[in-house]
Amino acid sequence: MVVEGRTLSVSNLDKVLYPAVHFTKAEVLDYYARIAPVLLPHLGDRAVTLRRFPNGPAGKSFYEKNCPRSTAKAGGTSSGTARGGRAQTKRKTSTTKAKASTPTRRSA
Repeated sequence: MVVEGRTLSVSNLDKVLYPAVHFTKAEVLDYYARIAPVLLPHLGDRAVTLRRFPNGPAGKSFYEKNCPRSTAKAGGTSSGTARGGRAQTKRKTSTTKAKASTPTRRSA
């Protein structure tokens, strides 16, 4: 996958992320790539906290608030202070706190 001239390595493209509609990781990436021109202008300069589900939506989850070192150069980061005064390194974009929705499947 190439994004803005950078080649990204993506694994497990057939991993099902939304079991109720059998929506795969590849389909989610396609969805975000198609809506990026409309979505990204609204996300600039916002911090991001990811709720990760490494074993799928039925498995345990955890919050990733600090940006891994491996993404700092590619995505850009800024430092900030979390509630409680803890310093954090944050990605420069975020999702809103709106309830996550299941993307609809695109017909072929």
